[in-house]
Amino acid sequence: MRTVLSVFLLLVTSQMASAQVDCFVYADEGQTIVSGVSPEGVAIVNAEKELTIPRQVVKVLYNAFASLQNLNDMTIDGGNPEFEKQDGQNALSDVRQSLTAITINGSGMTTANIGTMLDGLGADNHIETIDIYNDAFPFDASITTTASLTNARVVLPASRVGRQQIGGAKIYGRFTMKEGAELATFCGNALFYDENDGSNFLFYIPTEIVEVNGEKRIHIQRVRYILPHEGILMHHTENSSLTVSLPRVDEEPDNEQYEADTTRFAGNMLVGVTEPTAIGKTTVKDGEAYVNMILKSGFFYPTSGGTLGANRAYLQVKQSDLQDVQNARIGIAFGEEDEATNIHPHTSEGTHQTSTFNHQPSQWYTFSGQRLADRPRQPGFYKKVKK
Repeated sequence: MRTVLSVFLLLVTSQMASAQVDCFVYADEGQTIVSGVSPEGVAIVNAEKELTIPRQVVKVLYNAFASLQNLNDMTIDGGNPEFEKQDGQNALSDVRQSLTAITINGSGMTTANIGTMLDGLGADNHIETIDIYNDAFPFDASITTTASLTNARVVLPASRVGRQQIGGAKIYGRFTMKEGAELATFCGNALFYDENDGSNFLFYIPTEIVEVNGEKRIHIQRVRYILPHEGILMHHTENSSLTVSLPRVDEEPDNEQYEADTTRFAGNMLVGVTEPTAIGKTTVKDGEAYVNMILKSGFFYPTSGGTLGANRAYLQVKQSDLQDVQNARIGIAFGEEDEATNIHPHTSEGTHQTSTFNHQPSQWYTFSGQRLADRPRQPGFYKKVKK
């Protein structure tokens, strides 16, 4: 019989007022989960039906969850635990009928150990979601497992999604923006579909410079399909979520929306990169000079040269369309719905109150240099100059 060290980790639930406490017994200096029962042999009372395995745990014994028959949600919090097998079973085998969600935080857990852990679920499980929060997850790496996950979805950082397969699960990409940022660029390796009708986290591309009432403007268009290796502009309104998860599309769609979005991307003025890429001040295409501009604090500025990080995009504008390249500063105005540019409706009040658009005195101009009396109300790209 195993000798258990008197080292106990108490996982206190949010219902502390009722004195309900979860308890795991640890041995080997706190690194191995020995049992899912308390030292007195009493089954764990898991009021919240949730369990977090701390970073220091390196092994989970095959029968560790035997008393957790109602466990719904398990989190691996940054470690790389090995799930011990016996007769083809591991700790998850005892909870596969109740467990619906698994979260893996940090870059600690290897794909091999993830696969071994999932093996315990077998073919008869109720897993709905596996969330992997690891920005260093091996790109395009499949996870080998004997578990059947055809009714589940695996959510990875969008930048790490390629063609991987994980137990037959549906693969989703997680798109995230930094708190306080209203705009961000992205470029990935997979085809995604924005299925979130009415969402405040939307995707756009700038497509062309057109003449509107004699003035030059850059039109932006919302897209639902996000094509691989294409730059995209992400926009969320105030008080909306900073994260949205979109499904990977594994086969080329045959529908009008995909055809329309593919046509829009043909005029995309954003250049996306999936690896760190050196970019210069200008690029010459077909004998025409283009100014390379990067997004910073909600505006596009001419770059002085350097390396753009992976999974980002930069804007290319014809030098002839910028009157003053050195001081060019291009902002984006999301106005009322514009059918011609397929802009999703946003009210001016809801769009322009975030910190992205600073409130220092400034003046807006069209691309041809005409001064506007106020902030633009029509969707598109404009130049903004501090007074």
